Amino acid sequence: MKATGNRREKKALPLVCFAVTTAILLAGLWPFNFRPRNEVTWVDGQNGIHFGQRGIAYSTESVYGPRQAIRPGGAISIELVVRTARELDDSIARILTLYGGGNRQFFTLAQWKSHLVLRAASQGNDLHRDFRETEVENVLPKNITKFFTVTSQNGNTAIYADGQMMRLIRNFPILPTDSSASGIFVLGNSPGGSKPWTGDLLFLAAYGRELSASEVLEHFRDWTKNGTPTWLPGESPALLYTFAERTGATSRNHSGPRNDLSIPATFDVLNKIVLRPPWEEDFSRSFNRDLVVNILGFLPFGFFFTAWLRIGDGFPSKSTIFFVAALGGTISLTIELLQTYLPTRSSQLSDVICNITGTILGAYLTRWALLVLGIEKNKGRQL
Repeated sequence: MKATGNRREKKALPLVCFAVTTAILLAGLWPFNFRPRNEVTWVDGQNGIHFGQRGIAYSTESVYGPRQAIRPGGAISIELVVRTARELDDSIARILTLYGGGNRQFFTLAQWKSHLVLRAASQGNDLHRDFRETEVENVLPKNITKFFTVTSQNGNTAIYADGQMMRLIRNFPILPTDSSASGIFVLGNSPGGSKPWTGDLLFLAAYGRELSASEVLEHFRDWTKNGTPTWLPGESPALLYTFAERTGATSRNHSGPRNDLSIPATFDVLNKIVLRPPWEEDFSRSFNRDLVVNILGFLPFGFFFTAWLRIGDGFPSKSTIFFVAALGGTISLTIELLQTYLPTRSSQLSDVICNITGTILGAYLTRWALLVLGIEKNKGRQL
């Protein structure tokens, strides 16, 4: 009878393993949408665009470069009016990023909780590995319209909220030192699509010069009264987006015939990273939670595959555990590579590492279960 029961268990294990593998593939590739809708819409009854939890917009051509609106070696001022819809404490939500292609990201304006964050790459290239950061606290309350200005010249950078200077940082340049660099504006998300900001962008302007404190205050008062700043001849911005179209897939640059903003119909990210290395992660609360989930998610895989593939009724051998770990790693790597083609999912090397760890723990859990349940005849044999 005991032998018959063991044979039944062995016959059932392949079905269990198939079910576990199917569940892992479904969870890893869900929602199977290779062309998801871009969640950017026009604000009802007001000039502006609304960014949902999966939205992105970007300039159609370079706005920064030797012959562009913003030029290397010069000054820059940015004005934007936003109304945030959420306060996140587990990630930095990108509002605006100057993106140079590939992994080059020069600076970003972002939100964390109710704080406005300004992050600039120290060497003008990478916002993940080497950057400086400053923030202005409690200036982004939910559902409140705020007018922000950032100015930077000769390494001195100032941040204004509603016309008032909130922070002046010395030796904090935000533009790259590379005179040949170029870049576009990315709005409402990171170039890779993994740092979404949710809210309304109601106005955006950029200047190739430093605005004075009096100009900043005057522009805020003008916008509050008239819905747009007013400019003297020769002082208008190089880039101006009022979002007055209220329809369509483009927001026009009102300062010239070039540099319009594109609002694609599908969520098309600009820099889909394949197997992001662990040292480029931000180790936020959500990332740490994902680490635990990825380990626990592969425990059943390691447990049931080891129970199925062990020889006879004995303990799983080292070679069995190694084979199951390699199989779990192959499944995980396949999922992560396929996620490269899913704009709503991120491909991370840390996921593969955690999945393999979970598989190994599951394999040793099988050994422990055999000991506890007294199934193993030769309990003294070591791996």
